[in-house]
Amino acid sequence: MEFHPIANIFPMMSDEELSELSKDITSNGLRVPILLHEGKILDGRSRYQACESSGVRPEYTEFEGHDPLSHVLDLHLHRPKVRHLTTGQKAVVVAEAQTIGSGGYQSRNIAALQL
Repeated sequence: MEFHPIANIFPMMSDEELSELSKDITSNGLRVPILLHEGKILDGRSRYQACESSGVRPEYTEFEGHDPLSHVLDLHLHRPKVRHLTTGQKAVVVAEAQTIGSGGYQSRNIAALQL
């Protein structure tokens, strides 16, 4: 399955993190469905890859909001301890988000992002 450009502003998990996620999904199943937008993965690239490598059938849900960029930024930058991004990685994400935001996505959060 193809990844949405918004999903691609975040770095992928390391091989070690992906291996741990695969083990967890094998043991416990996929706890959070993979989020789709425009027929592409908006959030859940690593979960998708972990399902593929562990043989677990992925579950999907469709994004129903009107601002997919803000939604993904909220998920990844504002939830504590879920993503371990360095300050440098966050800076790259903010720069990429500004580029995508100027391409037609209207995000209220870009200017207010805190590194």
